[in-house]
Amino acid sequence: MTTADLITNEIYSDLVNRFHGLKIEEDTIYKSVIASDSAQSSKEDVKANIMKALNAKVKAVEMHIDGNRVALLANVAEGERVLKGLEAYYINKTVNNHEKFKGINSVVSYNPVEVYVSEVGDVEKTVERLIANTDQGLSPGVKVVYEKERAVAANSSKAVSMIAPTKGRISSMYGKRWGRMHEGIDIAAKTGSPIYAAMDGKVIYAGWIKGYGKVVKIEHSGNLQTIYGHCSVLRVSEGKNVKKGEQIADVGSTGNSTGPHLHFEVLVNGVPVNPYPYIYK
Repeated sequence: MTTADLITNEIYSDLVNRFHGLKIEEDTIYKSVIASDSAQSSKEDVKANIMKALNAKVKAVEMHIDGNRVALLANVAEGERVLKGLEAYYINKTVNNHEKFKGINSVVSYNPVEVYVSEVGDVEKTVERLIANTDQGLSPGVKVVYEKERAVAANSSKAVSMIAPTKGRISSMYGKRWGRMHEGIDIAAKTGSPIYAAMDGKVIYAGWIKGYGKVVKIEHSGNLQTIYGHCSVLRVSEGKNVKKGEQIADVGSTGNSTGPHLHFEVLVNGVPVNPYPYIYK
């Protein structure tokens, strides 16, 4: 199979998956477009030419933010992916300063339309364009809400000194997620990346918990506990005393997990609280 054939098959599969009901009766459209392109053409160029050559209308959606049309996308699910991409960018952007990303405070709506397939945009470019506009104060953009944070105390008398339990980017924050409470933060990292004790303490559990997969629980002074979930390897056992920064496990994807990351929780008097201000100060 030639490179051109591989590109054709990949683009064909992508179009059929994005636009249900799109019918392509003749393969000659693809062959003629690829034949007309030089061997140096990128896949994006070939895809753009194929979409123009199709000259077919498809059902799509207009994505509106605060009344402004920002994109033509294949469906609402792609619009939701745009919003998640924006949230991930601004969460990661605020990790190393003293602001907390609270959310995007914009009104988002979708209108069904029928347009030529070549007019439909893609998720990645939409995210990039909205970030560029937002960061430069241009329209259309989104309203990003931040909250200044202070170091949180374990009790009324002294602040807590924790370190980040692994290196990576925050992929999900503490708070409501998909209609349920997410009682920690998720830190995306490669499988096998070291997980460290956030502060001195004693391991009170090291094993398997449904949903969390392989888990380490550590008890600390000040009525604090920390939980480290979805580990691939546990390197401590129950009863062990650990020091802040000591490796206790490896990042993994055990339990209910869609990819390698650390699920990290902080509990005060047995109640989950937002871990973010404890480890990012």
